[in-house]
Amino acid sequence: MSMKQLLDRYQYLFTEFAVLERLRRSENVCLHPTLEHSLLIYDEIGKREISLIYDEYFALQRESKVPFLIFTPSWRANKERIEALQIDKDVNGDAVRFMKTIKERHESDSEEILIGGLIGCKNDCYKPDKALTMKESTLFHTWQIEKLIQGGVDFIFAASLPAISEAEGIAQTMSKFSTPYILSFVIERTGRLMDGTTLDEAFQAIDTSCTRPPIGFMINCSHPAFFTPERETDYVLSRLIGYQANASDKDHSSLDGATDIHISDIAVWGESMITLNRKYKIKILGGCCGTNGEHLRYLVEHIDR
Repeated sequence: MSMKQLLDRYQYLFTEFAVLERLRRSENVCLHPTLEHSLLIYDEIGKREISLIYDEYFALQRESKVPFLIFTPSWRANKERIEALQIDKDVNGDAVRFMKTIKERHESDSEEILIGGLIGCKNDCYKPDKALTMKESTLFHTWQIEKLIQGGVDFIFAASLPAISEAEGIAQTMSKFSTPYILSFVIERTGRLMDGTTLDEAFQAIDTSCTRPPIGFMINCSHPAFFTPERETDYVLSRLIGYQANASDKDHSSLDGATDIHISDIAVWGESMITLNRKYKIKILGGCCGTNGEHLRYLVEHIDR
């Protein structure tokens, strides 16, 4: 079933809860300084650690009997970083193939599992002044997008985007392919992108400039308290299809580079996410920094009450 069909059929879908951040704090693996978790797929311990996280999530997801969206470990596997290390492997394609093995192990027990090809901005997602221009973005991201599509992903997911300029370049590139795609933004406590752009401005700019607009937009790496739907336009609410929320309600400036995990009240977090789904029809629910299986468990146990 396609992403559009899933969104039409189900009242809600689940997606990942901070896989990269959980690996970052694992005592069993060491992330690469520039490629993060991308190279763990070539290491037996690394593959096992990734698989264990998904095993936990799928065990909970089976209780809900709704689709689950998973992402390739390719957030930083762009052409510039791959070539700088002179890696001759197809890191992005191999990431897709690895996620297909995870999907195959669980698919018989699940309603639907879709694999998203994950990409990120070139630089720091908390520093919009480092974002690429639209033209630079198109040139920079095309290679990785093509590699993920060639690998056979179900959709492309551009996450943690802080600025409209780089997001527009990514969207322009993705719109040239037939593969569905989603763009996900980091927002401040004000509800705006990190560069000050409103969600309405961002969504409308991308939708009107692309020959094939995204399936929809998401927010990630931001606590649900940062988003105030009652202040948003109808256009934003009609195009916002998902939210991967941070566990902490602290500002990004407090969390950036923090050595300790800050987790706000899980029940407050969970009820906020359930409200986004029930009242505002935001269908894709997941977690970003600081979240884990307990956050997914809260949603599974309470969303249908």
